[in-house]
Amino acid sequence: MTLTELPVVIIPAYQPSAIFTPLVEQLLSEQYPLVLVVDDGSSGECKEVFGKLESFDRVVLLRHAINLGKGAALKTAFNYVLLNFPKGLGVVTVDADGQHLSKDVLSVAKELQRVPNCLILGSRQFKENNQIPLRSRIGNQLTKQIFRVLLGKKLNDTQTGLRAIPLSFLPTLMRLTSTRYEFELDMLIKATDSKIPLLEVPIEAIYEGKNESSHFNPIVDSVRIYFVFFRFVLLSMMTAVLDSIVFMMAFNLGATILGSTVSGRAVAGTFNFIYSKRSVFRSGGPWKTELVKYILLVAVLMGASYAWVSALVRGGMGILGAKILTETALFFLSFSAQRIIVFTQSRQQTGIPQKTDWDAYYNKPASTAHVTRKFTLRRLKECFSLYDGRLEEATFLEWGGANSCFYANLRDQLHPKEYWVHDTNDLGLKKFNDAYGSQNAIGSKQDVLAYRASENSKLADVCFSVGLIEHFMPNETAKAIQAHFESVRKGGLVLITFPTPTFLYRVVRRALEMLGLWGFPDERPLTFDEVVPEITKYGTIVHSSINWPVILTQGVVVAKRK
Repeated sequence: MTLTELPVVIIPAYQPSAIFTPLVEQLLSEQYPLVLVVDDGSSGECKEVFGKLESFDRVVLLRHAINLGKGAALKTAFNYVLLNFPKGLGVVTVDADGQHLSKDVLSVAKELQRVPNCLILGSRQFKENNQIPLRSRIGNQLTKQIFRVLLGKKLNDTQTGLRAIPLSFLPTLMRLTSTRYEFELDMLIKATDSKIPLLEVPIEAIYEGKNESSHFNPIVDSVRIYFVFFRFVLLSMMTAVLDSIVFMMAFNLGATILGSTVSGRAVAGTFNFIYSKRSVFRSGGPWKTELVKYILLVAVLMGASYAWVSALVRGGMGILGAKILTETALFFLSFSAQRIIVFTQSRQQTGIPQKTDWDAYYNKPASTAHVTRKFTLRRLKECFSLYDGRLEEATFLEWGGANSCFYANLRDQLHPKEYWVHDTNDLGLKKFNDAYGSQNAIGSKQDVLAYRASENSKLADVCFSVGLIEHFMPNETAKAIQAHFESVRKGGLVLITFPTPTFLYRVVRRALEMLGLWGFPDERPLTFDEVVPEITKYGTIVHSSINWPVILTQGVVVAKRK
C-alpha cells in the first residue's frame, strides 16, 4: 500500500480539548498522505495545542481568524486538497472531540478505496448499553426520521462527522451555501441529488465526558439542519389554508365534495407547484416534465382526499374537521412524493448554470434597491474622502457598474473629471451610454477576470466596485481584486465592497430565498479573511468596515495602491 492509496484526513477543530493531540498522533501512525487540521478561530488558549501539531510531519495547519463554522472549515480544507492533491482518492473527515477511533477512521478510508465513487459514512452504533448523551440520541433519531421523509432513504446515523468523500464530489460541496453543522445534512441531500451512493460502515460511538466538548447547539443548529423541511412546512400551511378557503367557498355555494375538492386543489396546487419548485426544492428540472408529474401526484392525492373526507363525513364528522384531518394525514406523503418523484433534479445536477440574470436585474431592479443604494452611496462618499487629491480632478473607474446606479449622484456631488464603467453586460452598458454617455462618461466592455494593464493603458485615480467580486469562485475573486489595482495608478484609491456572512445576512437571505425573491444565485458571501490578504498583495489598507444599514451586510475595504 502506497501513501497515495489512502485519502487525506481532515479535522475541523474549534477549541479542541487535551485529547486532540493524541488523536492526531494515532492517525499519523497510519499511512495517510496528510492530516489536514483547520483551526476554526479558536482562542489563544489553544495556541500551544496547534503549535505542537505544526511540528509533526505530514500535518498541515490551516487557520480561520474567526469562527466560521464546521461547514466553512471543511470547505477550506476541500479547497486545499483540490489544489494540492488533484489526482488523490479523496478525503476522510474526522471530528476533533475524540468520538472516532483510529481503527474506525481507517475502516472508512479503506471502504473509499474499495468503492471510490461512493460517500462513505461511519455509522455509530446507538445501542442501549452505550453511555450516549441524551441530546445526541434524540438529535440523531429526529434527524434520521426527517431524512427518511426528506429523501426516502434510511440511514442509521445522519449526523456522523466521520465520512470518506470522493475527490470528484468536493467541488460540488464547496458550492453549498451552508457553513455550519447543517452543511453535513446538506452534503447528504446533495449526494442523493447527484446520484452518489451512500454507504454506511459500522463504527463505535465514543463520548468523552458525555460529549461536553461538542460545540453542537441542539436548538440553533437543529433549526439550520431542518431548514429545507421547515420551508416545506411553511409552504404547506399556506397551501392548506388557500385550499381550505376555496374548498369551503365552493361547498357553501352549492358544489359537491368532489367539485369543492377539485376547485381547492386547482387553485392551491398552482400556487404550491410554483413555490415548491422555486423556493423549497429549488429544482432545475424541466418545467413541463415536473408539471406533468406534479399534476399526476395532485390527482392521486386529490382522489385519496376525496375518499377519506367522504368516509369521515359519512361517519358523522363535520366537513371542516374531516378536511383538516385528511390533509394532515396526507402531509408527509405529499412531501416525500414531491422530493423523491417530482422535484428530483437540482440545478447543479442538470448542468443549468446558477448565474445571476443581469439582464433581468437591469430591466427591473429590486423594489428595495433605491433605499439600500442611499446607504451604500453615503458610505462610498465617506471613503472617497480618503483620496489624496482633489476629486474634481480625478478619474473614476467603476468595475461591474453597467447602468451605474451611482454615477448621477457622484457626478452631481463630487464632479469627477472623467467616469468610466467597465462591465461585460451589453444591456447594462447600453442603458448607461444612452443615459449618460459623453466624452467624460463612457461605459465599455471589459472583463475584470481577463483585464491586465499594458504600457498604453489609461489608469484611473479612483477605482471601485459594489457587488462584483462575490459572484466568482475563490481563484476568480483573487483575479478580480488584482484587476482593481492594475487599473489604477500608483497611490490611487481602490474601494471594494462585498456581502459578508453575518448572522443578519444569513437570516435575511434565507428568508428571501424561501419567498422566491432572491435573484443572485451565484452570490458567495465573502469573509474579510478571504478578501484582505488579496488586497494587501497590491495595496495598503486605509479603511475597513461593515455597512450594516443595507441589511444584506456589506464588507467595505479601502486601500491605496503600493
